[in-house]
Amino acid sequence: MKGSFVKKGQAKNQDIGTRPGLHGQTLVSMGLVDFDRLLGGGLPLGTLTLLLEDKHSQQHKNVLRYFLAEAVMTGQKALWISPNLPSGGPEAFLPAAVDPSERASSSSQAS
Repeated sequence: MKGSFVKKGQAKNQDIGTRPGLHGQTLVSMGLVDFDRLLGGGLPLGTLTLLLEDKHSQQHKNVLRYFLAEAVMTGQKALWISPNLPSGGPEAFLPAAVDPSERASSSSQAS
């Protein structure tokens, strides 16, 4: 989804998983469209982001889960530092990739 401030034309040599931002910045998606919109299109590529844990809710885990999944699916690099890894390791923590063709065939079989 495009924001209201869009530069005319496409960025040249754009990496997969990035989009042009304001003032020549390259942005990466957080994996959640609404969160990207709140951030002005995503996070600037190459920045450091600190995500703090909330003791009363587990929403920080959802943000981390989708951000890391977006990085994995687009081939970007991400670093996850935590004193406690989730049970089953990172593979069990991240959502599974869904092939759109498999989703279409399974929904047509269910009908």
